[in-house]
Amino acid sequence: KILPAAALATGIVDLPSEEALFEVGTCCDVLETLPAAAYCFLKHPKNHSGAVAPAVNAGDASSVIGALAGWFVGSLADAPVIDRSWRNGIENADVVVGIGESLARPVDQRRIEVS
Repeated sequence: KILPAAALATGIVDLPSEEALFEVGTCCDVLETLPAAAYCFLKHPKNHSGAVAPAVNAGDASSVIGALAGWFVGSLADAPVIDRSWRNGIENADVVVGIGESLARPVDQRRIEVS
């Protein structure tokens, strides 16, 4: 189902996230996951947990929607945006942070180790 852009722009903005995501759809089709992630991001462009929490609780392809919404918020930010409470207790956090920092560096500054 594809909603007209005017309906998305005018009708969904004021709905609670749960209702808006139901209207947009959350299945694994890109025609639903991308608009759902964009909605979550646009609703909370500077609030990582505000954008990601409704996305990952949406059902269906919630992991993809949450990942995209979080990426959108992170791309806009100049500093780390993931709440410390979300980062605490992550298994292998040092490995995850190392991978993230490596991906954040420009390609010409990365050291690629081949075993």
